[in-house]
Amino acid sequence: MAIGIDFGSQVFKAAQLQLMEKEGKYQWVSGGMEVHQLQWFLKRQAEIKEAKKFLNNVWSKYKLGGNNINTALSEGEIYSRTLVMPSLSDYELNQALKFELEQYLPLKVDDVYYSFSRLGKVEKDKKVRQLIFVAAVPRKRVDEILDLSVDYGLIIEVLENSMGALARSVSFGKKEPVLIIDLGHSQFSLGIAKEGRLYISRKIDLSGQSLDRLVARTLNIDEVQANKLKMTYGLDKKQFEGKLAGILTMALDQLAEEIKRLIAFFEDKILAEKVKEVIVVGGGAALPGMSVYLSSQVNLEISLPTFEDFILNMPEEVKKYPYFYAQAVGSAMRNND
Repeated sequence: MAIGIDFGSQVFKAAQLQLMEKEGKYQWVSGGMEVHQLQWFLKRQAEIKEAKKFLNNVWSKYKLGGNNINTALSEGEIYSRTLVMPSLSDYELNQALKFELEQYLPLKVDDVYYSFSRLGKVEKDKKVRQLIFVAAVPRKRVDEILDLSVDYGLIIEVLENSMGALARSVSFGKKEPVLIIDLGHSQFSLGIAKEGRLYISRKIDLSGQSLDRLVARTLNIDEVQANKLKMTYGLDKKQFEGKLAGILTMALDQLAEEIKRLIAFFEDKILAEKVKEVIVVGGGAALPGMSVYLSSQVNLEISLPTFEDFILNMPEEVKKYPYFYAQAVGSAMRNND
């Protein structure tokens, strides 16, 4: 029973679940979140020492069982594609994917680890084809993370892309495609999933941190103050002569265009099914006025995730902040795929 971990650039999240096979649901075992100022997976002894101390405290505080974890990398560290291919055996598919990866990777195939998942069959050009989602990560980065995790006292069982973990928790049991918006501190990203499986993902050239920097420069304040003002007033045009709202509106307009493009591509090239639901996760999900404004731009209802239908005995904190826990929960669910 591995522990789902979202290391986070500012907030660490952990979730440990137990599958209840007869009910098809999960039991919350333990977990929680803690604010930190650590830089994870750096080869500096001071960082390793502080990280290990932090993790020991978290394990003790939340009574987490074992040191085997599932975790994820941000979309910014992953190369991914959704491919429409003929029906092939695993061996044949592996050979074909090497050729496909060579076409779009900035690295040699031998310099990455890659994995794929079969998403089912579709009919294209009057032929039955298979949808394949493939993700690749530089070997050097993965090996570095695995080595440092041992220094932290952890054993990584699964290392996947963050949107894959989010797809598992956010679209669990949903039979229609769901668009997921991850508004993280260091990276914004999008994905479309259904029934717990990721069909397509994209990183966005925006982040909570980049918005903090822009707000700080515009209002002549530091980034910490900028973040507090952003998360307190959001899109309120009455504040700061509308400058804060103006910055955030421009960012959301850019995000809305990316959402429209991804949905159009998905519905035209991936699955002939309509995206009718949008769910937002990450710290930016709490930005005042964001959901209403973004919903008006993409003409879809935007909501927060909820896990109460399939996770029993969740703590009140998880119910209150599900958008913070979404990746950790999805990672914790991975062992039961």
